[in-house]
Amino acid sequence: MVNTAHSSNKHPANFSQASDNDLSSKPQIIKYVLNQLHFRTNANTIVPYLKAKPEISTGHHRFSLNSIINLPNILTLPLNDSIILLSLLNCSIPILDETSKARFLTYLTPKYTGKQPQTLIYATIDKIRIHLQTTKVIEPQLTSLNRAVDNYESFGFFSQVDWCLDHWGTAEDIEGVTESTFDLPTTRIEFQTISTPPIIALQLLANTFPSVLFTLQYRLLTENVLNEVQFYPFPPFGY
Repeated sequence: MVNTAHSSNKHPANFSQASDNDLSSKPQIIKYVLNQLHFRTNANTIVPYLKAKPEISTGHHRFSLNSIINLPNILTLPLNDSIILLSLLNCSIPILDETSKARFLTYLTPKYTGKQPQTLIYATIDKIRIHLQTTKVIEPQLTSLNRAVDNYESFGFFSQVDWCLDHWGTAEDIEGVTESTFDLPTTRIEFQTISTPPIIALQLLANTFPSVLFTLQYRLLTENVLNEVQFYPFPPFGY
């Protein structure tokens, strides 16, 4: 369960960048979010838990959201306008404060219109397929479309884009970190994401460490005022 509030401003951090990955065709100009995750206890367990696994190629080696919940490899596709459009038709806005929600919509507009019913999604698939078949397109675009549709019918997601927004709250893995904040002992870590903070993934992290109070402060790198979120673990089923 997340509670949102506002806090004071902080100065930008220096980041080491992760490798280029995932969303290759940005709907708008990239906007980076500075995230500061605070926790007073259990750093010796939490920091190693967040470290990227050897087989994971996304994120940063000090922190990958895949360590919290893993993106299925089969959903990772080469992205083009058609795949992104279908993915955005299939995702909801992450749980955000009103300021961040407005920024998220600005980032995705005009391609994002909210999660759409299956009837409209399948109608859009038909339109895209007809368009690709009646124009001179390279075969990989049709192959990617077919793979995306297979993903949707088998797993409920077209690509990494809608899955990541649904499971992480952000469209990509960690973009960069402030390395020194991951050195033990520590009571906070700093990292970068694109467009939105990974609120959904961090809620899952809070569920994994129910005795720890996690507080996230975040802002665009171009802003001064931080938004604040506190995470409380969801009670077990049946309570």
